[in-house]
Amino acid sequence: MEDAEHRFDQIHVFKGVPDDVEELVLYPYMGSNGVHIPKLLGQGFGMSSSEARRLIQQGAVKLDGEVLPPDRFDIDPAELNGRTIQVGKRRFKRLVDAR
Repeated sequence: MEDAEHRFDQIHVFKGVPDDVEELVLYPYMGSNGVHIPKLLGQGFGMSSSEARRLIQQGAVKLDGEVLPPDRFDIDPAELNGRTIQVGKRRFKRLVDAR
């Protein structure tokens, strides 16, 4: 029970990232222009690419706590490595470039 309370406080009270964030490997989502974020969100978080685009445009996707610009769909993998991506209030993944 204490673990659940700690996780809740970490996310909602202190607006932080939980301690037990799952890793998401960037390599499968890389294209010629970098990592395609809608594809990464679609496969990494189990949603469609169109839903991922909509969430990005609505400001619901954050990278290390900063809202992802609504027109930025391709990002250099070096910029993403080691950072945490957040979708909505409760879904987090730590991005790793494991090639």
